[in-house]
Amino acid sequence: NLWDSTPLNCSPSTSNPEILKPLLTKITLPTPSILNQHSVFMPLWDGCDMFSRYLSQSLNLINLGYYERVAESAMHYAERLLTPHQANLTKPAPDIARQLVYGYKDHGFVIDKGEALGIFGDKTIISSSPEYDIANTIYQELKKIAMIADWVDHSFYFIGSLNSNGTFNRRQKNDPKKRMS
Repeated sequence: NLWDSTPLNCSPSTSNPEILKPLLTKITLPTPSILNQHSVFMPLWDGCDMFSRYLSQSLNLINLGYYERVAESAMHYAERLLTPHQANLTKPAPDIARQLVYGYKDHGFVIDKGEALGIFGDKTIISSSPEYDIANTIYQELKKIAMIADWVDHSFYFIGSLNSNGTFNRRQKNDPKKRMS
């Protein structure tokens, strides 16, 4: 047979790039047995060597494990938050947790109402309720107070419960905050 399968192995290591050549990923290539195998594989070996050096210089295996542990921890935490509401969810809590942690590349990404309904179901995502209406009315009134305070060079803060008092602070002349209007 003119062609035979000759395995080429390469694998990452953080210590010696030479160790990478015989370890990384097993690649089986058809090679003409008549040709000098060294000349056929040399470009591949050089590529493995270059890749192995890159990995050994840029990849810290401790960090690789750390990020996976952070993701696993986030998934576990999400499961703990979702499990008490399992009866209202459309999918099992572990599946939703996995989707939320691993399904989005950026965890600062905000999902809209339609996507939230698809993930959690209509028993969990409620966009119109008496509680929502009251909270929205309170928010709108606090926003109006903040706007009026801004017109008279004050800042308005409200932190706490309904028993807390709002705070008005006079802005300094060199305060970088701009007026809302």
